[in-house]
Amino acid sequence: MDDLMNCLTANSVSTSRGNPIAMATGNAVLDFFDAHELQANAVEIGRFLFDGQRGLATRYSLIGVTHREGRVVGQRPPRDTTDDGHTR
Repeated sequence: MDDLMNCLTANSVSTSRGNPIAMATGNAVLDFFDAHELQANAVEIGRFLFDGQRGLATRYSLIGVTHREGRVVGQRPPRDTTDDGHTR
């Protein structure tokens, strides 16, 4: 452990440059994500949620458009609505 802690000679407060324990922790987290296929799981769950929201839009007139951009999925009301949000 002393070798790890003494491997850098400069004193730095930067998490990514001056803290080998933080770097090892970050690498361990990335290894865990990779080993458990968490990125692929997130894609699958995201598609499931997006498809479900699009299904709701076909059943309810208060939902106009369902869209997605990266990790964000959103819905907006139809353009032809009254001030209280109800469809005309």
